[in-house]
Amino acid sequence: MEEDVFDRWYVQMKQSYVLRCGSCGTLNRVPIEKAENRPLCGRCREVLHFPSHTVFVSSGTFDRDVLEWPGLVLVEFYDEWCHYCQEIAPALEKLSAKRQGMLKIVKIDMQKDPLLSLRYNVKGAPCFLLFKNGDLLARLDGSPGNIDDLEKWILLSLMKK
Repeated sequence: MEEDVFDRWYVQMKQSYVLRCGSCGTLNRVPIEKAENRPLCGRCREVLHFPSHTVFVSSGTFDRDVLEWPGLVLVEFYDEWCHYCQEIAPALEKLSAKRQGMLKIVKIDMQKDPLLSLRYNVKGAPCFLLFKNGDLLARLDGSPGNIDDLEKWILLSLMKK
């Protein structure tokens, strides 16, 4: 996959990021050109951080971290005993760092939080759901192959909508 296809698409579609302040919870819109200048929260003046690693969520935090997130969220339902889930975990961390500010990646342990699995009818791991502004865009049950294939799936899902 061409390295900057995702970046070019995203910049064309959106000219700013929306970040939730880790201190006060306020949503802040940050223009792309100011994103590298350590943006501050408009309410409490704390430094805003882009999600640069995968975030573990539960049914108690799912709505806030996924459905209320104003942007792209990739959700992985995983099982700690799933071989593929273990293999792809480091690559998901790298993807999260690579696409920080553009793509938030969250993980849900199916064994520890079966309510979310029931809510989205997830029967096996891995299962990937792609949300944009709280709306479910696409679903991928099973292994996408490798991280490049997963990134292609994300891009194709975005282009369809």
